[in-house]
Amino acid sequence: MNTRVLVPIALSVLVVALSACAEQYGQHPATAKNVQEVLDHPIDDMKVTLRGQIVERVGDDDYTFSDSTGEIVVDIDDDKLPEGHVITPGTEVEIYGEVEAKMFKTPHIDVKRVRLVPPGEVPGTDGTPSP
Repeated sequence: MNTRVLVPIALSVLVVALSACAEQYGQHPATAKNVQEVLDHPIDDMKVTLRGQIVERVGDDDYTFSDSTGEIVVDIDDDKLPEGHVITPGTEVEIYGEVEAKMFKTPHIDVKRVRLVPPGEVPGTDGTPSP
């Protein structure tokens, strides 16, 4: 085949591939109730409120966050952590933040605020507004 045929075919394949990626990263509902929903349908800058535990520190400001559906990396600046409290693995927290979903990168959450969940608190009864 000559280049007059190959170039249009290659461009068509590229357009289809990019359309598929765009669909994965932006054509789904703009809310997520848990980690698995964030991972299944990551939408850049989607605001999330998730309840679970910070499992471990994996970088300067990066932690693994876990709920009953899965794990995701969260970026938490020190000033976003509750002042005067130590968060250890197993401590239940609620994180408020935004999904960072860039093409060809694993999604993560940029955390704007962390709230310690008092033992026995029922989800949705804290009276704290989402940011």
